[in-house]
Amino acid sequence: MDSKKFTSDRISKDEFVNFDLPDRNCVLFVKSGTGTGKTHRLVEVLKQLDKSEKIINLGYRNSLLLGFNRRASQLDLFHLQSDKHLIECDPSDSSFKASLCVDSLGYFSEQNLDGGIVIIDEMMSVLDHLLFSSTIKNAAKVLHLFKEAVRRCDRLICLDGMMSDVAVDFIRSIDPRKNILRIENQSSKIEPRVIIYDGTISDCGKDPNMLVEKIKRDDRSGFMSAIEASLSFKEKFIVFTDSRIFGESVERLILEIKPNYKTLRVDSTTTGEEDVQSFLKTQIDGSRKTDRTV
Repeated sequence: MDSKKFTSDRISKDEFVNFDLPDRNCVLFVKSGTGTGKTHRLVEVLKQLDKSEKIINLGYRNSLLLGFNRRASQLDLFHLQSDKHLIECDPSDSSFKASLCVDSLGYFSEQNLDGGIVIIDEMMSVLDHLLFSSTIKNAAKVLHLFKEAVRRCDRLICLDGMMSDVAVDFIRSIDPRKNILRIENQSSKIEPRVIIYDGTISDCGKDPNMLVEKIKRDDRSGFMSAIEASLSFKEKFIVFTDSRIFGESVERLILEIKPNYKTLRVDSTTTGEEDVQSFLKTQIDGSRKTDRTV
């Protein structure tokens, strides 16, 4: 079987993916690339649910789950462990709304998983973690309860930019009674340009037959010239560097050429600043509010 193949029921070519709340007893699989608004659309769809409907959002990394909760603040989701422990709430309650790593399913009973909607973003990574990770305690129990969550939920939404038939077949094998809807968005969105700067090429020396060019890795003059060119074309850009001092130099250059531009420098000396804290909480929205980010 081709592990990357995805057989879709509906194909679109939109800049941003669009899907609706699935019917009850249905599993919705959505394949759409990075930056096509999967999470944004998911939040909008979940807002259509009755306030009393259970939501269980399953993931494999707590940082991603916490980020989702911030973006979906209107849904009143809490993060299991960071916000509350299971002993402090009743997961069998119809209004239970939580984000949790699949590892935490081991603390649930089968009855806790009755009803509601289950969300799995980054589906392929979640399955890889669930089936092959060596860090899950009581892995057999966790897998059993994951299967129970699939069987007992009213509906299931699975999202991934790399969704494949492998995931569909796995879920279908758990509960063949559920209806399957597969949506693929083949967005032709232009990806941002990425430049990796490694240094400048030095003079090859006196030997004209010398073919191997030497890279001067400490020479950042070419990089600074590229930044100046970008500023003249009024391009937005983000600079990543492992040197705080170089980052400060870039910021000074920008301010010298374009003193009216809003530049955000993120390093150990600026983390206390309000703009930087806001950026770290919501990186995508934060970067849109600045002209240049270092």
